[in-house]
Amino acid sequence: MTSELYVYYKISPAQGRQMLPMLRQMQAALAQQGVEVGLMRRQDDSAQQAQQTWMEVYRGIADEQAFLLQLQQALREHGLETLSGARHMEWFVPLEA
Repeated sequence: MTSELYVYYKISPAQGRQMLPMLRQMQAALAQQGVEVGLMRRQDDSAQQAQQTWMEVYRGIADEQAFLLQLQQALREHGLETLSGARHMEWFVPLEA
């Protein structure tokens, strides 16, 4: 069975503009390694708010511990390690029938 990882955090619009290209590059690199990725923002957050809620999504994870190491390495490689303290992670699995 595979898992899905949802990573959410608060970010200012200014931080978001700076980090968005790095996040997209990091997720593209992970996608090339076979991970299904997504990046979202809370629907009711506007660009004028002081903080927005962003969520990274990673699907199809077979080995959670190995993926966490892979993700930490990707954060470092793409200059996103400053996000690591603010990131909240939640794992989900499909409901069984």
